[in-house]
Amino acid sequence: CSLRDALLAAANSGAGNITFDATKFATAQTIGLGSGTLTLPSNTTVQGRTTGSGASLTNLVTVSGDGSTPVFTVGSGVVNASISNLIITGGNSSSGGGGIYNNGVLTVSNSTITGNKTSSGGGGGILNLATLTVKNSSITGNTVASIGAGLYNPTGATATLINSTVAANT
Repeated sequence: CSLRDALLAAANSGAGNITFDATKFATAQTIGLGSGTLTLPSNTTVQGRTTGSGASLTNLVTVSGDGSTPVFTVGSGVVNASISNLIITGGNSSSGGGGIYNNGVLTVSNSTITGNKTSSGGGGGILNLATLTVKNSSITGNTVASIGAGLYNPTGATATLINSTVAANT
């Protein structure tokens, strides 16, 4: 099934552990979003495939907003949501959070958030309005018309970054 269908099934069942087919994703693949943002529900993990190890570890799954939509949305009240081993790119929002719009409790690990933008609001890469943990990840090359090109974390929100890079965002 598609990533969108897997997320819908996780929402309907109250939880999900979404992984990618080892044969189809044995090499780098991009999932383009043709019909809007992907909504990440509570108690759900999206884990991409990787190749290599240590310093040569490479993520094989890219999820792209194709320049027309935010990539992932985590709504208010969502808890225990996580994304790992993904490249999140091509997100575009008119109100903030081009790559990820987080208003719940989200953990992002071993991922790259790059090449996302927003024309107003904050957070070309990530707009965090609630609770965010970023581990072993890179937030680079994102753009915004106002504030927080890589990560915007306004007053009242909590962001924890562990062994992660936020750089070269404009």
